[in-house]
Amino acid sequence: MKKIAGWILLIVLAAGLYAAAAPYLTLYMIKSGVEQSDPEKISKYVDFPALRANLKAQLHSHIQSGETPSSSENPVAKAANRLVSKMADDAVDSLVTPAGLKTLVQGEQRRERSTRDSSPGAGESKGGVLKNASCRYENLDTFSVTTQDDKNREIRLILSRSGLSWKLSNIILP
Repeated sequence: MKKIAGWILLIVLAAGLYAAAAPYLTLYMIKSGVEQSDPEKISKYVDFPALRANLKAQLHSHIQSGETPSSSENPVAKAANRLVSKMADDAVDSLVTPAGLKTLVQGEQRRERSTRDSSPGAGESKGGVLKNASCRYENLDTFSVTTQDDKNREIRLILSRSGLSWKLSNIILP
């Protein structure tokens, strides 16, 4: 009887450890995919429909925050605002896909090669992706990673539980 209880306790502990470590493992896999310029690896850990919807909502909010009361009554300003919103939607739809991710990674590789070729040492990493990131659970189904861009503006990556695994579902931009 004690052996069975010991095995059950071991299984429960292992499941708990996996549940606690899973978002960190997902973050590590995304980070290594970015560092290796491997969009297929990154794509496994991204919820593209949710990420597209969340980025569109942020962009629309940012576009609307630039409106003034007088511009909301101006038909030309309204048309321009609709055009900018449509362009933002199209950009998000084309970039936040596995193919768009591959294009972005390949473009970054070309940029790094040209920087490295033009000035020795300039293309070297300053410590890698997410060097000074802080991580925390928001709740049982949401994990947040806070980092900074090259201008020291805060960027948050939100991972959401998808069954037993975790996926990137939102990027909160500055």
